[in-house]
Amino acid sequence: MTHTYNISGMTCNGCKSSVEKSISALENVENISVDLENKSAEIKMKSHISVDELQNVLSEKFTISEKKESKKEISAVDFKEDEKSELQQLFPLFLIL
Repeated sequence: MTHTYNISGMTCNGCKSSVEKSISALENVENISVDLENKSAEIKMKSHISVDELQNVLSEKFTISEKKESKKEISAVDFKEDEKSELQQLFPLFLIL
């Protein structure tokens, strides 16, 4: 399973290396990919590791938190607006018929 986390406190490639080394030392971590620019890490693990465990292996300088995926929900209002616009586009064809 792969999880994505936000990591604050990273400022350079040395920080990135430190985070990668610390987290990859954990028993259930298979692979870690740290993105310094986005201040995030994608961790592939054999079994789930809690955020507290991850924080404990990191230096006090770094703070780790779960990244919340933002999914846009399609509301009924959005759907009705799309439907309305399609009908408005087809209205001239109905007049011809």
